Amino acid sequence: VEKCKLDILEWLIEKEPSLIHNVDSKSRTLAHVAVEKCKLDILEWLIEKEPSLIHSVDSQGYNPAHHAAVARNSAILKWLLEKEPSLIRSVNRYGKGLVDIAMENIIFIENKVASEKRGRLIEVLAEKCPSLTDREGKTLIQTIVESDSFDLLALALDKAPNLIHSVDSEGKTLAHIAAEKTATRSFRLLFEKKPSLIYSIDNNGRTLIDVAIEDRVYGSDLLKFLLNQEPSLACSTCTDGSTLMDIAADPDRCILGLEDNLLTLFEILFEKEPNVIHSVNKRNRNSVQIAVDQSNYFLLARLLEVEPSLIHSVDSEGRNLAQMAVR
Repeated sequence: VEKCKLDILEWLIEKEPSLIHNVDSKSRTLAHVAVEKCKLDILEWLIEKEPSLIHSVDSQGYNPAHHAAVARNSAILKWLLEKEPSLIRSVNRYGKGLVDIAMENIIFIENKVASEKRGRLIEVLAEKCPSLTDREGKTLIQTIVESDSFDLLALALDKAPNLIHSVDSEGKTLAHIAAEKTATRSFRLLFEKKPSLIYSIDNNGRTLIDVAIEDRVYGSDLLKFLLNQEPSLACSTCTDGSTLMDIAADPDRCILGLEDNLLTLFEILFEKEPNVIHSVNKRNRNSVQIAVDQSNYFLLARLLEVEPSLIHSVDSEGRNLAQMAVR
């Protein structure tokens, strides 16, 4: 089998049928070796002669399908899964299934030939088992998004377009996952394929705006992207009930990205949606009133610079800005 001599193999098995059950020191059967040597014709002959070999496992609990995933051999994996669909959900002795094993062997590939192989492997997995999950409950497409593997994501979505609707156990869409992992290229591809993802909400009510605000390092880039796609999001409300203007006025929350500037968030909002200065929060406070509440002089000065008439604002109790400031 290692020398890929099918004619000799046939002759040997005919002379001594028990040889077909031969295993090596690692408990690998002839079927395992055929897969490792990427010989589909030999594998087909072996399985035809002895069907039980398709379920054979080595000392690590790897069956032929697992070995095909390790070898990134899409043709053999596809043949095995079509021959025996139950292999899709098989796991090794460590609890790893096809998604775990495949992703371990295809994410960090730079060699051109190996990259072509992983692409074909992704096509097979996306076609045959799109909803299969790994040990952590992540599907193939979710794992690809987390890794920010742009080419693999494009391949998977091309092969199985419905995968773009995937959500995890917490109701997070692929857009949530990409945003949380700062998988920028994947994030942009997802929106190109499905623009409505911008309105995604998970089981905890978290929107993509929430993800951006929570990210103290890359939040500004994400927020700018979201507002470029949909400027009206500048007037949206976060899960804690805060508006973006509430956050912009809060010195402890308004610095996004690496820019040490208390007006960064406001400038982003105002650039994309000028009407944000007229938005009100759940306490019916407008932007300048929020700035006064937070004692944010810098924001108050900037707001009055762009809209002087706001200096005449009064709250629901009839208090003007000066009275609010004194109180």
